[in-house]
Amino acid sequence: MKTERSLAGSIVIDGLPATSVTDTVVDCLRILDFEPAMIVCESALSRGVPRNELEGAVDQAARRRGIGRARSVLSSASALSESAAETRARLLLLALALSAGQPVQQFKVVVGGRNYRLDYAWPDILVALEIDGRLKYFGGPPTAEVLLAEREREKALTNMGWVVVRITWSDLAHPARVEAMLARAFARARRMRAA
Repeated sequence: MKTERSLAGSIVIDGLPATSVTDTVVDCLRILDFEPAMIVCESALSRGVPRNELEGAVDQAARRRGIGRARSVLSSASALSESAAETRARLLLLALALSAGQPVQQFKVVVGGRNYRLDYAWPDILVALEIDGRLKYFGGPPTAEVLLAEREREKALTNMGWVVVRITWSDLAHPARVEAMLARAFARARRMRAA
């Protein structure tokens, strides 16, 4: 596949004109509704598209329709979301008035000499929120191996005192359900700390 730079920020791939990744992302930020735009933006950032490159492209498109939305999305985007589900969860968590406050995204914890990353964590009370998607179980190693590793990981975390809440894509469509699950986890974690 041969790629070359063309006029006005477009590129040519195997003789066909295309827009650059940066310009495509900025166009998506301008025209999509907030949540899908955020998913595109965070996906680009997590895959290594530099934020300053996106900011420069937004500045260059300053007079185009939807540029205010693009700026808004980019200014609040996280490079730590590793999937659309994690982006949706982050937006949901920001919208909820959680008694424990906002979580730390991609929190690193060492358990039994092993390094783990929690999708979202409230480290002061040892509550973790994990987003389970199909890709985790069906997009790589055999499902049985993934499930066993996940179970061992969760056991190590709970033995260390963590309360782990697991949600799926379908849970994200029910904010009250997620809020109730987290409220129960916060209460349980606080009882465990007080005991």
